[in-house]
Amino acid sequence: MPQSARELARHRGALRLTDEALAELRGHIEQLATRFGDRDAPGVWTRVVIAVVDL
Repeated sequence: MPQSARELARHRGALRLTDEALAELRGHIEQLATRFGDRDAPGVWTRVVIAVVDL
């Protein structure tokens, strides 16, 4: 079986967020994890790392 090329998508930046916006961002991240987190789904295993650090 041929091995496909590995891809890396990266974004790095700083955002100024209100407490409400930070909570909304965290909610969106949780929704993505729920939507794509089906361990029994077909496809390629993909490692996702997201860090939200309140400075």
